[in-house]
Amino acid sequence: MRDVKWVFVHGFLLLCLGTGFAPATSLSWTNVAVDISSGTSIGVRHDIAMDSTRLIYVVYPYESGGSTYIKFAYSNGENPSSFDTSLPVVDSFTGSVASSVDIHLALDASDYPHLVYYDPVEYAVKHAWYNDDQGWVAEVVEDGDSTNPVGEWCDIAMSGDKLYIAYTKKTDSGTKRQLRYASITNITGWNTKTAADTTYSTYTVDSSTSADVGSHCSIAIKSGDTYPRFAYYDAVNGNLIYAYRSGFLWSKENVLASAVGQTDDDDVGKYAHIAISASGVPYTSYFNASDQRVYFTSRNSGNPTDPWTAPTDVTESGRQATGPNDLYLFGPSGGTVNVGVVFVDEPSGGGNDGLKYWYQNSGLYEATASPLSSPPTSIGWCALATGPYNSLGDQYSTDSVNRANVVYFDATSGSLKYTQDDSGVTAVDIMDFRASAKGKRDVELSWQTGPESGDLLGFNIYKWQKDPDKSQKVNPSLIPAQGEEMGARYTYTEVRVKKRARWNYLLEVVYSRGVTTTLGPRRVQ
Repeated sequence: MRDVKWVFVHGFLLLCLGTGFAPATSLSWTNVAVDISSGTSIGVRHDIAMDSTRLIYVVYPYESGGSTYIKFAYSNGENPSSFDTSLPVVDSFTGSVASSVDIHLALDASDYPHLVYYDPVEYAVKHAWYNDDQGWVAEVVEDGDSTNPVGEWCDIAMSGDKLYIAYTKKTDSGTKRQLRYASITNITGWNTKTAADTTYSTYTVDSSTSADVGSHCSIAIKSGDTYPRFAYYDAVNGNLIYAYRSGFLWSKENVLASAVGQTDDDDVGKYAHIAISASGVPYTSYFNASDQRVYFTSRNSGNPTDPWTAPTDVTESGRQATGPNDLYLFGPSGGTVNVGVVFVDEPSGGGNDGLKYWYQNSGLYEATASPLSSPPTSIGWCALATGPYNSLGDQYSTDSVNRANVVYFDATSGSLKYTQDDSGVTAVDIMDFRASAKGKRDVELSWQTGPESGDLLGFNIYKWQKDPDKSQKVNPSLIPAQGEEMGARYTYTEVRVKKRARWNYLLEVVYSRGVTTTLGPRRVQ
């Protein structure tokens, strides 16, 4: 057993005795067929969400008998051995048009699903929800026609009782494309409604003279915000665009033009996805068609004047991405946001496709997992579950161990498949946490661990006097775990603490995948 001592002096964290750092843990995966028998092109487009009880919901189109249908399936995320596909179809269209049905899914605060999708027969964007007595109800949000279709590249987000729908609209006899969004309030309780109480309010975000903006768009909103934010593709200039509301106007940024250490000379922005952290920081993943790789980037903070960080390439060496990807944020710990990206790749120069999941844990290490031991020859779109929107805009997964839940189109068999990271996290026993007076003004925090697993990353310490909601983080950076098989004794000293007898101290235990537990509080003795 190793003794590890840390001292916090004048803003510096000093290690007195210690060893290395806990390594990343490999992931294991459960693979399940969502639907392999309804028809053809099953799930060529799709989306996935997870509710507060860990039910997994999947929406997708399929073709059968010369028509196209939208279907809804669900499974228990704790034990996803199969999916129930017996619910009535959401909508249907004449013709084999599944590949044109862009469709997305979000859950309201009561865990009821809301769908947005493009109707390629009526050339309109639609919103559907589930009525407990009558089944699915679908309404047109905005109409289009064969010359100027409305609703391609749609997406959906929720905040409180308000729903937001992003989509594109063709204009000028189909020669131009603009980005729009619609919103509607009072979403709560729609499981009893057969029609919307009010009309959808529609707005234009970007009608740039570049003529073709808004494709590959993604929408997100932070809890408490009035306006959503967007990431999308400028097809004329080959740029990734981020749009947000600034005063009375929409501000549009070329993301890479303002990113640290980047020059905007590539074709970037297809398959864009956006997520907003609880502190308002935007994250986006995207495909670079010039080097055939998937990247993600974020702002340095929630301040719109701050630059974007240098993009992180999530594609492995010797591989190239095919384009489809999805992004989510999970398990923030001590202010650190964890990022997961799922994407499709292939060997450089071409070959059989692979499905990859890249993840970043507590900002401390990065790893790439291959969910499929025997992937199909060809994989189409893929999506990650973000969890319900009852935290409304944060988009964090609600899984207690932050497992990735992925759905993808098996283009070889024409069917929809699901895979879940089921490796879990091995907890470590934490014992004898104490806060002791030391000398005249110092506080010594100490604790003991049992045998340490590779999932244990380290520790944070928080303190407060009267109100836990006003707690302060004591250590400037994570106190790393030592990975000791026999456990370790940790000591952390905060020096020159004013009125130390009034302080309460809490120990946060940080595991991989963003999982945390706490011990305490302890009053200084």
